[in-house]
Amino acid sequence: MTKILGRIDNGLIIVTGIALVILTFMITTDVVMRFAFNHPLPSTTEMSELLMAYIVFLTMGYTLALGLHIRITVLFEYIPKRWKAYFDLLTNLLGLGFCAVITYYAWNFFMHSFSIREEMLAVVPLPWYVGKFAMPVGFLLFTLHYVVQCLETIGTLLEKKTA
Repeated sequence: MTKILGRIDNGLIIVTGIALVILTFMITTDVVMRFAFNHPLPSTTEMSELLMAYIVFLTMGYTLALGLHIRITVLFEYIPKRWKAYFDLLTNLLGLGFCAVITYYAWNFFMHSFSIREEMLAVVPLPWYVGKFAMPVGFLLFTLHYVVQCLETIGTLLEKKTA
């Protein structure tokens, strides 16, 4: 499961990189067009909002897999080593539950937007549901990474008991 998630993460990192390049090119072009020709690109701000959702949400699971998410270590450093795995399991289970709930509601939010073909109020018609799709996908992968971390922590706890 870790290998599959790793491949998915790599694909999403590429998508995020492409989104960043498009966003950078679009904003640069808009600025040049605005100041050099007094004719900005239409709906640049709205298109940026749609792309930013992918940049933010698609990388969350990968960040968790690398162990780079925010962690409060002030109290964690003073806990005995044998209890750290239990606290890791607790925090992973809480994160798993939170992300599963967010995934469910984000999917419903996206499906509602998709079913009514919701559009942004912009000069160029832009579908809102395109940007809203990033959240359930990102949180689904975040949830799956928490499942992997919970299983790894349980494996660590079981190894310590048998050793």
